[in-house]
Amino acid sequence: MGCIMGVTVATPVRSGDYLLVSQFFNGSMMMRLNSDRPDATLLWKGKSRSEFRAKPTRFMRW
Repeated sequence: MGCIMGVTVATPVRSGDYLLVSQFFNGSMMMRLNSDRPDATLLWKGKSRSEFRAKPTRFMRW
């Protein structure tokens, strides 16, 4: 699988065993990291397939 187009990924935020990851097209997810081995459990995933709808249309007044 190759890269089709560039995307922006926000810097992941870690707090203890929790990791929050956010990406423009696929939204956000929260994972709990396993402290014993390189593994994680998905706790929450946003339902949005795209964040385009989060951008409001600009209003211009003449």
